[in-house]
Amino acid sequence: MAGIPAASASDSKEASKSIAAKLSEATAGCAVLDGYGEKWVTIYNQCPAGIYATVSLDWSWDPACKYIGGYQYGTVKWTSNVLPDYAYEC
Repeated sequence: MAGIPAASASDSKEASKSIAAKLSEATAGCAVLDGYGEKWVTIYNQCPAGIYATVSLDWSWDPACKYIGGYQYGTVKWTSNVLPDYAYEC
């Protein structure tokens, strides 16, 4: 479309750097972003009790909450091409 600049490879790299920074800083509470890929994120529960957690996405709704046992990992998936912001307990 005319008038809308195309995203460049450097834009994608900057977005990845931003997400990596958020992953390393997101340690408040039990739900911690551990890793991510296209349309998925791994959440680590850093507490001994089980939790329900999901991830905040940059759009109108977040994926359903998922139970994650104490000191365990859970994977949350979604269908749109958006990057995760942070993990949170439900």
